[in-house]
Amino acid sequence: MKKDVVLIGEAMGLFSAYESGKLDDAYYFSKKVAGAEVNVGIGLSRLGIDAELITRLGDDYFGRYILKFLELEGIGTEFISLDEDSNTGFMLKSKTDEGNPETAYYRKGSAFSKLFIEDVIGLVDFKNVNDTVGAGDGFAVGIISGYLDGLTLEQSTVRANAIGAIQVQNLGDNERLPDRETLLDFIEQGNSLIQD
Repeated sequence: MKKDVVLIGEAMGLFSAYESGKLDDAYYFSKKVAGAEVNVGIGLSRLGIDAELITRLGDDYFGRYILKFLELEGIGTEFISLDEDSNTGFMLKSKTDEGNPETAYYRKGSAFSKLFIEDVIGLVDFKNVNDTVGAGDGFAVGIISGYLDGLTLEQSTVRANAIGAIQVQNLGDNERLPDRETLLDFIEQGNSLIQD
């Protein structure tokens, strides 16, 4: 099934304190779901945009709770795997009347920490991905250079995605970061097939 957006990230359980104060003084918590990509997926889904989440959850109470929560929010769960040997990560969050709440993460060794890029590539049809190292750096180049060139955030994101797409199609961390001419040609043609 075609989706408008595919998100990759860790979905976590969240225990959110009822009472204001320090986290270590809290007694009562409500159970919720957390994770940046989950939040983005919810926002997109509520705006009528089809979003799919790729993540790995423990085959445990929190993992199954998160899976049901995502389905209720209309987020695609086709590519979510359950790990029988690892727990779902979770976090604690304090309640505060002003400023930022305290947070404590328990994610070390979580099911998501065992999701590898090879697993993702096996799920989604990424074309011509040869080396994913440097993709995020390429994205950062696009955002920063776009800002310095006076582009809008949307235009900068297009540039950032293009640079990341070019980089992952070639071996090495930075060998094929494009010059302006190559980048503009790539964007104008919508060509995702740049080869060595």
